[in-house]
Formats: sequence, structure tokens, C-alpha cells
Amino acid sequence: MKLKYSKENIKLGVLFPVMYAATILLIILRTFQLTRHIDSETGFLTGGESLYTVFLIIIAACALFFAVASYLSAESAGIETAVLKDKPSAVFAAVFAVSLVYDFGSSFVDSLLVYDKISAGAFDRASELFKELMATGALPYALQSILALVSAVYFFILSKSRFKGSQNAHNRKYLALAPVGWAAFKIITRFVKQISYIRVSDLFLELMMLAFMLLFFVALSQTVSGVYCDDSRWRIPAFGLSGALISLSVNVPRLVLTVFAKDFVNAEYPFNLADTAFAVLAVFVAAGAIKAASRGKAKISK
Repeated sequence: MKLKYSKENIKLGVLFPVMYAATILLIILRTFQLTRHIDSETGFLTGGESLYTVFLIIIAACALFFAVASYLSAESAGIETAVLKDKPSAVFAAVFAVSLVYDFGSSFVDSLLVYDKISAGAFDRASELFKELMATGALPYALQSILALVSAVYFFILSKSRFKGSQNAHNRKYLALAPVGWAAFKIITRFVKQISYIRVSDLFLELMMLAFMLLFFVALSQTVSGVYCDDSRWRIPAFGLSGALISLSVNVPRLVLTVFAKDFVNAEYPFNLADTAFAVLAVFVAAGAIKAASRGKAKISK
């Protein structure tokens, strides 16, 4: 029995009220955590384990709900992103592209700072140098910066395509892989940190967010380029909304506290513009794709 896209009674529009309500709740909980139960200097949890567990359960429950509903809904079969005229997602694709340009500069500076700390002895042997560049994060940060710039070009093209409903982005199949590589190297730079991935909740949440971001960009590149898109359509709302949920619940409290109570924000995990812009983009891309799918289904039924 085929389950994928088999349920006519599951409407993808229900995902958004759940996502918005959960995001507001998680932002409140996360702000409380940052001000009460997290050491702002080390990032370690100092208490409130039960509250943190509830926080993670809400994320897991929402991610599971998004995935199951998207996989089963018949509307997912009509999700189309290859040639789609959608001005809201076009605007936020451009905004995300600008944030990627900023990330290019930021990660490039990070790579230079780390590179400057590498010992002179590491340059004696190529194998040792490569190992040192990877272990310190100098090379991952450098590659992240390059891919951020290439990804910015792609999302500017995607934005233009969404404004006009053209095939410009559809024809950039190799360029569509740049955001996937960018997210992958962001994950690698997080693993460079020699620290507990569980006790430091910021790091753990960022890794979860980046995992969903990576999966979303893979699905987006496939559906926009038309490569194995039938298997990836449901992943646009499933992984996009999951990644957006975590990104907003992590970054909005950081932004608020940076403005009003900076001492509560760990310097290692500040507000991230690109991650926040991704969250907004993912929501609007999913919304636009679902709306187009609903319109297409309505026309067929007529």
C-alpha cells in the first residue's frame, strides 16, 4: 500500500498555525532559559533540565508532525518550485542572498583569525598542514565563505526567477548545489569546537537546525532544478518549517537579549543574520509552493 501523497484529507495549510504557535512558545521558553539556566560565559546548562527537555520535545513533536503530514498529504504531490511566480518568496530570497554576502565576510574573517594561530611547524609537511587547517576550522571557514558568496549569486538568480516566473534558476543545476555545500561546511565548523554537544544547548540546537537546513537545500535544489523532484516535494515544507522553527526559537531570543540585556548572550553563539534569514525564506518558499499546489489541484478538480 502506497502511503506517500495518499491522504486527501490532510491539508498542508495546517502546518503553518502549528509552526507559528510553536515558534512563539519556544521563543518564550528559550528566552527564559538564557536568562535563568544557561551560563553566558561558557554556554553550559546550569539547571532547568526539565524545562530544556520540554523544549526539545516540542521541537521533536513539531518536526515529526511536519514530516508525517507533508509525506502523507496528497497536496505535496503538486508542490512546484521550478517555475513559480511568487513575489513574497522572491523578496526573501533576495534578503537571504544579502545575508549570505554578510556571512561571506564574517566567515572569511573567522578563517583568517584561526589561520593566524596555526603554528609555524605545521607548514613543514603538506599532510600536517591540511590536518591542522581542518582541525582548527581555518579551511572549513574559508570554504564556507566561498560557498556563501556563490550561494548568494544563486539566490539572487532565484529571486529574479520568482519575480518573473522564469526558468533562470531552473537552468542553474550545478549552482543550486552551493547552498548545500555552504550548510555542510557550517556544520563542520561547529564540530571543530571541542566541547560537550549536549550540555552546550546553543551548539546542540544549531547542529539540529543546520541538519534540517541542509536537507531543505537538497530538496530545494532538486525541485527547482527538476532532478528527482517527485521524491523531494514533500521535504520542502517538512524540513523547511522544521529548520525555521529551530532557527527562530534560537535567534530571536539572542537578538532581543543582545538589544536589551547583552550579558545573557554567549559571545560564541551570537545572533546569526543568515540563519534567521533562512528561516523566513524557508517559511515563504514552503507557503508559496503549497499555495501553488492548492491552486493547481483546484483547477484540476474543476
